[in-house]
Amino acid sequence: MSSLRPTNAPFEVVIVGGGVAGLEAVLALRALAADRVSITLVSPAADFTYQPAGVLSAFAHRPARRLALAQFAQETGIKLEQRALEAVVPDERTIVADGHELRYDALLIALGAHVRHHLPGISTGDPAQLWATLAGVIDQLEAGELSSIVFIAPAPTWPLPAYELALLAAEHARGLGVEITVITAERQPLQAFGEQVSAAVRRLLEQAEIELVTGSEVEPSVGGLTLFPARHVVHFDRIVSLPRLGGPSVAGLPRDADGFLHTTGFGEVLGVERVYAAGDATSFPVKFGAIAAQQADAAASAIAALAGAEVEPAEFDGEVHGVLFSRASAPGVYFSARLGPNGESRESRVSSAPTWPIDAKIAALHLSPYLDKLWAEGPRWIAGQLAWEAALSQLQSANPR
Repeated sequence: MSSLRPTNAPFEVVIVGGGVAGLEAVLALRALAADRVSITLVSPAADFTYQPAGVLSAFAHRPARRLALAQFAQETGIKLEQRALEAVVPDERTIVADGHELRYDALLIALGAHVRHHLPGISTGDPAQLWATLAGVIDQLEAGELSSIVFIAPAPTWPLPAYELALLAAEHARGLGVEITVITAERQPLQAFGEQVSAAVRRLLEQAEIELVTGSEVEPSVGGLTLFPARHVVHFDRIVSLPRLGGPSVAGLPRDADGFLHTTGFGEVLGVERVYAAGDATSFPVKFGAIAAQQADAAASAIAALAGAEVEPAEFDGEVHGVLFSRASAPGVYFSARLGPNGESRESRVSSAPTWPIDAKIAALHLSPYLDKLWAEGPRWIAGQLAWEAALSQLQSANPR
């Protein structure tokens, strides 16, 4: 095979995607395999966007915080190719990105999911662009021009931001008489994280007088929304929907009908050799930053062992930690859960304190401390970007009621 690696050549790892899974995998490989691997990060974007705090940035009228991938590449000693993936050629162990071929000894697909803006004429809250998407909505809210607003979480999506947006909007509009509703395809709020987490979110919504509609999908209708399966029509002044997600449908790789990649617990893509995947691009049904990071850790351990590092590969174990922003005066509700191989919850708990050693919006073993150190050592405002702690403080000062 023409792409076989010479015995004296470095073990070439190509990681496609500059999001949570991609950056976590780089850091994990550096920790596990050090210089045994040569890493190339392929991403069409120039920056990593800290999406999980986007809901705060939107209400604080600031764009989400970003990290230049060129800076990350320099600090971690990797190569950066700012290109878009076109195809994978497993038999040749190469990828094609913007017409350029790159060979690999191991490949990790960390592209994330494909965002489908599924409700024509309705604001779609892509977490990567929340600040821009919601700017007009929040201006109307603050000006007292809205009497009702709904946040929609279809399936599949990242449902957590819908609840955060609704809770922050309720606090922002306190005393203005705005009716706020959440419509979700889930049977219970954040059902993937178990009964305790669902119950805690439901209590928060009830305390904020937010109406919750579960087990429903929606379609636009004249002047409102039609809820299914009830076929009930409802009307709101403003409608904000999270996007429906689809898989990246990578050419050359086997995928399911929705374009997602089936993987083992070690991140191996089923049906191909030396190709791994992590994060929202996989068929794992729960889409969450901490899950993407843990899947990346599992794949990195398998790749490091393949490269000859003295590492015992560790499977993704389904234990996740997170935090739900519920008000401007504090981070919100912390939670943890253990998920089964099909995304089902096996246990869950909630707490007023972090359930993980590092208090971060994304519970990532390597990426969380990296970002915390990077941003804590610099000014709290870097290139005009807000840290999420500063966004909370700004929201609190802007809403002293």
